[in-house]
Amino acid sequence: MAMHKGSSGTNFLLLLLIFAVGGILGNLIGEFFGQYFPLLQISREVGFTSPVELDLNFIYLQFSLLIKLNLAGVIGLLLAIWLFRRL
Repeated sequence: MAMHKGSSGTNFLLLLLIFAVGGILGNLIGEFFGQYFPLLQISREVGFTSPVELDLNFIYLQFSLLIKLNLAGVIGLLLAIWLFRRL
């Protein structure tokens, strides 16, 4: 089933892409400029610090998700959301 331009699936994928790029660029900018503005280097990690394990006897799965954001990363995410709404 092909997605039409402007469908909700396409919009969701575009949102994820813009969100990821905004967070990555924001964190990189925060790490770089954190030398000059220490407030930008303050970061928090959100997620599972150790993987969640699921053993189904024939398959063994590990799930892990950890997001590390600094102040510039949050600003990057907010700018990404703003950009997405403008598109």
